[in-house]
Amino acid sequence: MQDCPVLVKYRYWTGNLTGKTYKTLRFYQNFQLTGLRCGRIKCLQRGIFSLLKGFSGYPDFTIFCSQAAVYGWLILHQLQAQHAMARYTPEQLIMRNESVWTYLQIILAPIQFLIFLTGVVLNTMYANNVGNIDIIWISLAILFKTLFFVVLFITGMFFEKEIFGHWVYSKAFFWEDVGSTVAGFLHILYFVLAWLGCPEKLLVFEGYLAYLSYIINALQYLVRIILEKNNEKKLRLQGQI
Repeated sequence: MQDCPVLVKYRYWTGNLTGKTYKTLRFYQNFQLTGLRCGRIKCLQRGIFSLLKGFSGYPDFTIFCSQAAVYGWLILHQLQAQHAMARYTPEQLIMRNESVWTYLQIILAPIQFLIFLTGVVLNTMYANNVGNIDIIWISLAILFKTLFFVVLFITGMFFEKEIFGHWVYSKAFFWEDVGSTVAGFLHILYFVLAWLGCPEKLLVFEGYLAYLSYIINALQYLVRIILEKNNEKKLRLQGQI
């Protein structure tokens, strides 16, 4: 293990909102990672920043997204290293594999991801004045995204009740549920802001935040799936399932 210095940037306004004056804070945060993972996280940071820099019309949002993705990855890595995520018992694994709610989520999750990609593309086209996109298409995309998010959250509640005996915030899925709650709030916030008559630019920015919260939440579940697959292989080798 070694100290992996990850560059952290925070860019903020120094004048009024119509000005172009920024100040940027730069500092390094050390994380205990192997040399291989240290190299990967630095590549991830540079890649996300370069990608968003080319497509986003919001410099602050570009920096925010690249840092949020890096920190999300690092937090999940630390949780994995510390074995903070509870594992399924052999009995729970059998119930999970046989549950109808598992199959429903396997079907619905990829559809939600496709809607997410569509929404991000529409947001980016609108932000960069490409294709003369109307704000109604931004709203429709996030509406369908929100509906699928709610459906997946509800099916997840039935899943947790069946496997763990709690509708939501069970010990095993507590942090994933917290992430889903934050993401759901940011999705619904878009429509609250639209109802209040906020500027279209603010709606587009809020849409980006909603999509970012979804990705971070999806990464939480992706890491869990990877860990549980490894745990399931281990239990099979031990003859427990």
